Amino acid sequence: MTNNQENLSKENKIYTVLSIGQRGAGKTVFLAASYQTFKNQATSGNLANIVFRSQEEESEEDIEKILNYVARTGQYPPATLKISNFDFSLEKKSGDRSDKIATIRWWDIPGESCQIYNLAFVNMALQANACLLFLEAASLLNDSDKHNNYLKIFQTLIEIINHNKTRFNLGIIISKCDLVVSDQKCWQNLQLKVKELEQKLREQKVNHRFFYSTVLIDSQQGTLQANQALDSLSWLLSQIDQQLVNFS
Repeated sequence: MTNNQENLSKENKIYTVLSIGQRGAGKTVFLAASYQTFKNQATSGNLANIVFRSQEEESEEDIEKILNYVARTGQYPPATLKISNFDFSLEKKSGDRSDKIATIRWWDIPGESCQIYNLAFVNMALQANACLLFLEAASLLNDSDKHNNYLKIFQTLIEIINHNKTRFNLGIIISKCDLVVSDQKCWQNLQLKVKELEQKLREQKVNHRFFYSTVLIDSQQGTLQANQALDSLSWLLSQIDQQLVNFS
């Protein structure tokens, strides 16, 4: 295979990442913050020099709407302001040169679709290269219907993995931690809840990693900063294909 053929093969690679969680779990804010982070090669800690480029003008406009909303209000956007599907090019920067190494297809799956009897969802989960599961911190701490719905999604994924005996790259984002981290007791209880979930994943030998996500909103600069965006997506990409985040 010639170098040109090899580069073309890399460019044509498409990896699918499922973003799963109840409405209002912070999936869209995390995506917007992540995209804003990875648009800039100079982002601190971006050792692999990877950059995201939107492949669809409409999707990029949707992200800009989210960023503008946050800049204007200083708050999380409403659950209705979301992105369903988002394709972006993953590029590697080297000096002034930028080479496309893959396409990442981000699919946003609402929590109500995540049912073991929903064959369309099960097939999507099995065909995906990785999954980000969003569990809202405050809901994990409360014994409520919303709390139970989060646990049902979590259990559904475990059942799919266990039944099909397949390798599954699962990143779990404990979202909106900025809303509970100031309360020491709540923070300690949240960590205990996460340990319980982690034990279940270890028992099933699921390839996973937890991330506590806080989003810093700078309304003056109109920016979002998700503190775990770089770590979580770098880890997820490395589990899909180590070459995607090769530092060389």
